[in-house]
Amino acid sequence: MSVTSRFKDSSKRLVSRFGTLRKYKRKTGEVYDVDTQMNVESFTEYEIKIYKAEPKEREIKSPNLVNKEVAVMMVAAADLPSAPVVGDIISDKTPNTTEVFRVEVISEYWAGDSVSAYKLICSRS
Repeated sequence: MSVTSRFKDSSKRLVSRFGTLRKYKRKTGEVYDVDTQMNVESFTEYEIKIYKAEPKEREIKSPNLVNKEVAVMMVAAADLPSAPVVGDIISDKTPNTTEVFRVEVISEYWAGDSVSAYKLICSRS
């Protein structure tokens, strides 16, 4: 077993064990709706385990996060089909949720030649 696969497996196991099930929405594009004469955004939604943590002070002081409520979300790379993008939405799995976050900053944790986990710094929407 290589270092890469060991770290990927470890990050997946830790997030699965300590994370909570949340909805991860990625904007996939816009479609023009003839009836409303407006562009309608289309999303792809995933239900994955995400570990929510408190941000460090230096992360909160980032210029684009000043005066915003910030949270850090850890996601195993194996849970997402492709890399996260700024603007993706994370929310609770329950339909009447109040916690909705928007991805603002993305950090990658590498294991060998591939990413094993993502640290997503998010602001509350």
